[in-house]
Amino acid sequence: GINAEYGGRVVCWLTFVSPQDYCPPLFESIIRPDEPYPSICVSVYLGDAGLIMETVNFNSGSLFLGGQTSPPLPVTTLRQIESDTLLVGFDNRAMFVNRNGIQKSASKAKSVLTFSIPISSMVFLEGGVLGFHRAGMEGRNLTTGMIEAEVKDESKQFRLLSSARMIILESRIANDTTNNSNLYVLTSRLSE
Repeated sequence: GINAEYGGRVVCWLTFVSPQDYCPPLFESIIRPDEPYPSICVSVYLGDAGLIMETVNFNSGSLFLGGQTSPPLPVTTLRQIESDTLLVGFDNRAMFVNRNGIQKSASKAKSVLTFSIPISSMVFLEGGVLGFHRAGMEGRNLTTGMIEAEVKDESKQFRLLSSARMIILESRIANDTTNNSNLYVLTSRLSE
């Protein structure tokens, strides 16, 4: 179960899942400018018209559960990048959707980016998305969807440590987690 307190309200989330279907809850906030408290997204499913997001709304105390029979998507990233735009990363895809899960469409930007390998975490940049995986990272341009930056080294294991104010990446020799690690601060950005 998950317990959280926000604005004096306590939420306890308990769920039963079979071990083969286990996908940990996201617990990511979605902010609406017209509401004082965020909603919390706990799982995401693929629907007919986009993504279905199961949420807890702290403003009304309501819980939206989509009643899905399939397992949730293995979401690794859910970030609100604009007021009505979310970046949702799962498998080898980055999707841009609105707060209701409907895929965004824009004339100058792609609404879905497909990476060449499953991604463990993603970072949104002004001109693209960086996707991090065990053997490195891949940067995709928002306009073209093409690879603009890539690091791939199977002899090392990479992990994104932070993307809050700066991007910090850790690397260590693969299959030897007792060894010292190297830390990298990524400062460049994808071209526009």
